[in-house]
Amino acid sequence: MKLLILLLGCMIGAAGAQTMNQQATKVDVRQATEAAGKSLDTLAKLVTEDNYSAMGFESAREAADATLGPPMPVYLVQLDELREYDGSDPAALLKPLEQVMFPVVSGGATRSGITVENTGDGWKATGFGSAQLTQAIDRASKAAGATDPVVVHVAALRTYFVAHNDVDGILQFTPVRDEPELEFRAGASVQADQALLALKPVAQRYNGLPL
Repeated sequence: MKLLILLLGCMIGAAGAQTMNQQATKVDVRQATEAAGKSLDTLAKLVTEDNYSAMGFESAREAADATLGPPMPVYLVQLDELREYDGSDPAALLKPLEQVMFPVVSGGATRSGITVENTGDGWKATGFGSAQLTQAIDRASKAAGATDPVVVHVAALRTYFVAHNDVDGILQFTPVRDEPELEFRAGASVQADQALLALKPVAQRYNGLPL
């Protein structure tokens, strides 16, 4: 994936090529896609006349006709590193997870999602639905013009971005939802270093309780 290669290229200088490349090889998008494809039938069975709306669909039948959108590898920003971030290479904070999100598309629109993970016993689906989050990520990706979406998750702060490189090769974060207190607007890209610096004081104040 072109974006993934570019993103990893940004990371090498700060984190060391050997270590980062070893981590990156764990994310097997091909196997993840195969696992997600096999899980479409499971998702269709989970969607009923009672819950189709909550699962993101306009009808239960729509789920049966759904297909997968492009894979979105997930990267994590750890709270301790964010608290110490000094404005240097932002890509160094992005830790690849063995997790890939897939939009579930029906009627030409993203309706729901499937998340697969390498559980140590192969790639398996670990999440179905998350319709609002998946749709928000899809909108942010399209707003950013990111053809190969990469998801960045600041898990402790429950914040998500779509990461991409602009035409000058500068890493950008596109927020998936409005966060007025941080001046983040859904779909409006921010330089990654500036986004992380904006989050840093929030991370430093965070007391570990659910947000």
